[in-house]
Amino acid sequence: MDLGLGGNYSKSILVVTYSMALLINVFLAPMVEELYFRGYLLPRMKGKYAIVFHSFLFAAIHVFTPWMIVARTIGFLPIIFGTTKKKIYVGMIVHMLCNATGVVTGFIYISKML
Repeated sequence: MDLGLGGNYSKSILVVTYSMALLINVFLAPMVEELYFRGYLLPRMKGKYAIVFHSFLFAAIHVFTPWMIVARTIGFLPIIFGTTKKKIYVGMIVHMLCNATGVVTGFIYISKML
């Protein structure tokens, strides 16, 4: 997957692109996903395997994340808080931090470009 860091784009174009990625991928997408999955869908799922099925659905939309094992492992923390404490903000924060790693890595690379 080409993230634009191969040298084909100017530094200013990459800064604008990664600024938009910061806004969308780090703030907007995690909030929408957590509100839907933990705030709407999870409370409506019933049964013995509801949490497992919920985790599978959440993982299915994140198939292409490079840190799949870490994301799936810490993905149970928001589920626990969502089901026991009825708080989805923990999931939002964890999700935002996971998404921020890729964007921050891109900004670091851009800052080192000549």
